[in-house]
Amino acid sequence: AYGSLIKKETLESINFFTEQYTPSFMRFPPLKWVVLHFSSIFLVNRLFESDREMLKGGSKVLGISYPELLLGALAFDLEVASHNCSGVIALGDATSDHNIIHGRNFDFLGQGVLDKNRVVAFIREEGKFGYVTIGSPITAAGTTTGMNEKGLSIQLNWLDTKDNYFFGKSIPSLLRKILTEADSVEDAIKIIKGNNRMRGAILIICDREKGVVVELSSKVIGIRYPKKGILFATNVAHTSEIAPLMKWPMDKNPNNKFREKRFNLIIKKYYGHIDVKSMVNILRDHRSVISQQDVLDGLTINSIRTTHSVIFEPKKLKFWVAIGEAPVPYNRYISFDLKKELSSIPYNHQIIPADKFTTSSIFIDGMKGIKLMWKADKAVRRKKYDKAIKLYMRSLKFKGFDHARIFLKIGNAFLLKKDLCSAEKYIIKAMSTFSEYMHIKPVGLLLLGKIADLQKQREKAISFYKEAIKAGNSFPSVIKLAKEYIDKPYQ
Repeated sequence: AYGSLIKKETLESINFFTEQYTPSFMRFPPLKWVVLHFSSIFLVNRLFESDREMLKGGSKVLGISYPELLLGALAFDLEVASHNCSGVIALGDATSDHNIIHGRNFDFLGQGVLDKNRVVAFIREEGKFGYVTIGSPITAAGTTTGMNEKGLSIQLNWLDTKDNYFFGKSIPSLLRKILTEADSVEDAIKIIKGNNRMRGAILIICDREKGVVVELSSKVIGIRYPKKGILFATNVAHTSEIAPLMKWPMDKNPNNKFREKRFNLIIKKYYGHIDVKSMVNILRDHRSVISQQDVLDGLTINSIRTTHSVIFEPKKLKFWVAIGEAPVPYNRYISFDLKKELSSIPYNHQIIPADKFTTSSIFIDGMKGIKLMWKADKAVRRKKYDKAIKLYMRSLKFKGFDHARIFLKIGNAFLLKKDLCSAEKYIIKAMSTFSEYMHIKPVGLLLLGKIADLQKQREKAISFYKEAIKAGNSFPSVIKLAKEYIDKPYQ
C-alpha cells in the first residue's frame, strides 16, 4: 500500500502538492472535494493499473482520499515550471575500471518538504523485477529515479514540449513499468514506444553494459548515445526528432546552456579515471561559467533546489544516495547494495563525507537567506504578501546568495498588494544589481509595464512591454505575457 511505512512523510508531501495545484478559492472543504473528485475521474487512467491499485491501498492505510493521492502521484506530469535536473553517464575508457556509472541530480519544487521527506523505497511485486525508487513519497506509485535487480537504472528530467497529450500515460508511472518489466535498454525503449505520454521528458537509461538518453514528447522519441564513453542530459533536447518540439529551445534557455557548458569542462578534468567519488564531485560542482567562481546560488550543475542526488553502478547493483536537506549533493552520500536489500541481507554501508564547502561562511550564511526566501515564496502563494515581504527583507541580511532575485521578489510582492511606489523601487534595484540569473531584466521590465498600466500610463506601459520582449529573447513566457499586455492592459 502506497505510503504505509512512511505515513507522516507521505501525508506532508501530498498536502504540499494539493496546495500547490489547487487554487486558494477551491481549498474550502466542499469545493476542494468537488475539484479533486472530478479531477480524479479524468486523471485516473493516466496511471497503469498496478499504480492505481497501490494508491487505493494507500488511501485506506493513510486515511486520505484516493483523489488526493492521485494528484500527488501526477505531480510531475502536472507541473509547468522549468527545472534544472542533470544527469551523466560514464562508461568504458571514461572510467577508472571500465565500469558504468550513472549520476543524477533531481531539481524540483518543495524544498523543506520533499528533501526532508526523501525516501529510499525497495519494492517487489509478484512476478516482476524488484527495484529501488529514490525521491519523494509522492512518487512511490511511479518513479523519477530508480534501478531494478537486473541492473537497469533510470532517471527522469523535466521537458516541456508543444504536443502534450492529456490521454497519455504519466511519465513516472511509465518509468515504474520499465523498472518492473525491463532488463535492458532495448526492452525499456520498446515499452516507451508502446505508450503515448502525457507530456515530454528526458530520460537517462542504463543497463549493465550501455546507456542512452531518450528524449520524449507525448508521441515521438529521439535517442542519443555516448561519445567516447560520456553522455549527459539537462532539460533540453538535442535530437532532430524532439528539439523542434520544445517550448524552451537551447538558445532560449540559458540555464541549460551554462550547465551543459560546465559539464563539458568538468568531464575533461576527470575523464579516464571517473569513479564514484569523482562522480560525486561532478554532481556537487557549483562553478559558475559566468563569474568563473564557486557560487551557492547560480546557473550551476548543483542547484540550490536539488532535492535528491543519486549515483548508480548497474554492473555491481550498488547505488549511493545523498542525505540531508537541499541542496543535497553537498551532504554525505551513503551506499546501498540492491541485491542484499531486496533479500534483507545485512551489510555495511559506506559513506562519502560531506563537501567542505558546507563549512564555509558562504554556504552557512547563504543557506540561511535562501531558507527565508523559500518561506517567503510560500507566503506569496498563500497571498500573505506582508509576511512574505518581511521574510524577503530578513533574507537580505545574509550574504552568499543572489540578492537581485530577492529585490525582484519584493517588488513583485508589493505589486500584488498594490503598493506601486515600493514595487517600482525594488524592481529597479533588482535590475541594477549584478545577478547570474538572466531573467531579472526581462521580468523586471514586464513588472514595470504592469505598474504603468495600473497607474493608467498606457504609452509608458507599452514601452516597457516592448523592452521586455527585446530583453526576453531567452524567456518565451515573458514574451508571451508582454504581447498579451500590449494588446490588453494589465489590471
